[in-house]
Order: sequence, then C-alpha cells, then structure tokens
Amino acid sequence: KWDTNPNIRPSLQMGWHFLRMLSNNGLLEKRGRQYENKGDFWANDALQCLPQENLLVLTQDNLLARTLECLKVEKDIPESRLKVCFINQYGYLSRHQLRFTDQLIAEDPTPVSVKQMPATGDLVRSEKDGDLRLGRELGNGGEGTVYDLGDGTVAKIYHKDRLTMGKGEKITYMVKHPVNYPGICWPQELLYNQYNELIGYRMPHASGSKLKNLLENRQALERFCAKGKKKDLVQLAITILKKIAVLQLNGVLLGDINLNNILVVSPTEVWLVDCDSYQTGGYVCPVGDPRFTAPEIQGKKFPTFLRSIGNEQFAVAVLLFMLMVTGKHPYVQQNMES
Repeated sequence: KWDTNPNIRPSLQMGWHFLRMLSNNGLLEKRGRQYENKGDFWANDALQCLPQENLLVLTQDNLLARTLECLKVEKDIPESRLKVCFINQYGYLSRHQLRFTDQLIAEDPTPVSVKQMPATGDLVRSEKDGDLRLGRELGNGGEGTVYDLGDGTVAKIYHKDRLTMGKGEKITYMVKHPVNYPGICWPQELLYNQYNELIGYRMPHASGSKLKNLLENRQALERFCAKGKKKDLVQLAITILKKIAVLQLNGVLLGDINLNNILVVSPTEVWLVDCDSYQTGGYVCPVGDPRFTAPEIQGKKFPTFLRSIGNEQFAVAVLLFMLMVTGKHPYVQQNMES
C-alpha cells in the first residue's frame, strides 16, 4: 500500500537504498523466520539479543509493540535495556501509547432461554476438545457456578437467570481477543450444553487465599508473609501490578477492584479471577466497590459508561495503600470525624 502513494514513494526508495548500503557494508543483519504471530518472532529474537546488547525496536505495528511491552513486564526487563518506539508523522521517535476505546457497547439485556443447565457429572461441549465432564463444584457466586474439569482448567456455568444476549456477546469477544498471562483467568473458550446453547466458558484453574481475608486478618497475613514483613508486601504489590500492566497493555481495565477476586498463593504468585466483568473492547465493567471508585464517578451507574485510565489509577492507588498499611483505606473515618 505504501509504495503506491506518490507522496511517500521517494522517501521509501531513499530508505531502501540506505538499508542496502548498510547491508553491503556488513552493518545490517537481516533476520526472520516464519511465525504465525509476529509477536512470537520478536519475543524470541529480543530475548536472544538482550544478554549481549540493549535493544531499540522501531515498529508501526501496535500489536507487535504490545507484545514486546508485555514481554518487558513478564521478564522484568528495564526500560534502559529494551525500548519500543514508532516513527511519528514528523519523523521523530515516539512511544506507543495505551489506547482504550471510547465507543460504548450497550449490553443487550434480553434474557436467553436455555433448555438445560449442566451440573456436576454432566457433559458440556467445548469448541476445542469436544465433550468435557463437569467435576466437583469449586465455588458458587452471584453470576454462576465454577466446576473443576480435572485438567488444570475450570468451567464457569452461568445461572439461568443471569444469561443474556449481552453477556454472551461479551465473553465471545473476550475469547476472540485472548490475554495469555500467568495468573489471569481470562476466558479461554466458550462452553455449550447438549442443545448447543451457550452456557459459560472455560478458564485456568486458580488457587490461593482471598486478598480480603489476608488484609483483614493479622494472623492470616503473618502466616502468608513472615510476621507481615513489608518486603513481602512490596513483592506482592509488584506481582499484582504486573498483571494489571499486562491487562492495560491489552486495552483492558479491571474497573471493579474486588479483594475477593484477587487470590494469593505467595508474594510472587497471584491469581485474578472473575475476569468476565473487566472492561474490554467497548464492553463495560458493570459493577464497582465504592471504596475503589474515583470521586468523579461516585454515584454514577456503572453499566452506562466506560471507565478511563484515570479512574483505574485511582483504584490501583487505593489498593496499593491498603497493601502497605495492611487493610486500612486511605480515607477511613474514625470517631465520626470528617
């Protein structure tokens, strides 16, 4: 497409000539292999380069930039070692910015009629592995029940009265736009009953103690990290922040920070669950805890608007405060004072 544009053709020809000159003088190394996902190539190639040298990647591809930024988070690669930039319209280097859609997709509340809701012992159908048998019940919440599938994954089956057209559309979108990162229970594939009706989804099997229980129980906290050492709490905060960073790099906001939905195994192993409530691709997060809700959106109806990155940063800041001051909210009131 570019070489058919007469306005930029001369610049492209000059650039191509310059690259050939560098190659002829042994100053340019051409690399490349066949990968389905360009991000896979760069992730592997970047890791090979980094031990010997710092790396600057120039790309106009947002998907590729996002893949590399996620790699930096996962591998603790400092900004000084790996930078990802693009060439802006003025010819200068710029950083890729987080982009969140401002196009709200209103959830269709139309109820979905389902003939059969499976339970323990029943078969459900997955698109990838065919029939799966639901194992023991692991948990039951306001939206659905979670069953063990015995292979490191679980099934979330929605309650019959919570299935709507909008819910089906959102989880379908999430499955088509995966976030693959350890500790994030993102929907992996859709699940159907024997009548081929959508009834839930499959996700990784999480474990650990609810962060709420740790922060509100001093004895539990001391069992988790030696006598509540601040060092362990700082590491826990970093582990949680990495997952939030990866979600944001993929255009996702938690929206609702719920301490019951953050499961802690150790300071370096944390699971985020109930991801189907997250804000992604124009689909809102329909719920929220007033304690983590930014002042500018207090009192607003969550299903009616998209949260901003600023709203999210307020919630994350409150979470970090509660981790560092073990359960205390930054605006807690005492003795009826303002």
